[in-house]
Amino acid sequence: MTDHLVGDEAAAQVRAAWARIETWMAAHAPGSLAMVRPAATEKQITAAETELGIRLPPALRAWYLLHDGSVGTRTDDFRDATDGSLVSNSEWRKTAWLPPGYAWYQLDRMVAKWQVRTTPEGGSHDRAHLPLAVTAGDTWSGLFMDADRERATFGRIAAWSIGALDDVGTSAFTLPQWLEEIASALEAGRCLRDANGADMPDLWPHLDEEDGALAWGDPETMEEEDWTVHRGPR
Repeated sequence: MTDHLVGDEAAAQVRAAWARIETWMAAHAPGSLAMVRPAATEKQITAAETELGIRLPPALRAWYLLHDGSVGTRTDDFRDATDGSLVSNSEWRKTAWLPPGYAWYQLDRMVAKWQVRTTPEGGSHDRAHLPLAVTAGDTWSGLFMDADRERATFGRIAAWSIGALDDVGTSAFTLPQWLEEIASALEAGRCLRDANGADMPDLWPHLDEEDGALAWGDPETMEEEDWTVHRGPR
């Protein structure tokens, strides 16, 4: 199969998986869905690729062509327009809908974080590792994708954190696989499973029905914070 066809297939899988997630969130977590930004344009993606010196993997490009990440990956997203003060935590918690609590970087924030991470001060991380999400309300950890087309780990995603070496293996999720697993967990009302199919009992979907928010975590801990575990099809 040619690279072009592989890319088309990955993009189609992302679009299909996202449609499932968006449909579920529209019905059950509209507050979190409202944090998702409008689609990025081809011009914005090309500008980002120019800054990076890297072509976005087809799956990641397809995701950004659906939405340009989420609000909440910069502090100013939650400042009151009148006096500049930070708004309530209820807004922050709506952004943590990617497991285990990530906010999806908009393109300009992804590029800015990449620029920091690839400097000596930022750890001189691999230039092909594109940060695509950050822990909501934080700047210390998140998720990255390997964008080096020459590696067996191309298109696979893994966690990053300040002070730690990036580590992505050939058994890690690809972006389409990860989104498909999120969609399946939401639709079935079950915990997330890792790339090997093993249950992750500390990552159940939870809802705050008052705020229309989705988050992921351990049922015992989350219920203490007034989240309701989502069990069973809904």
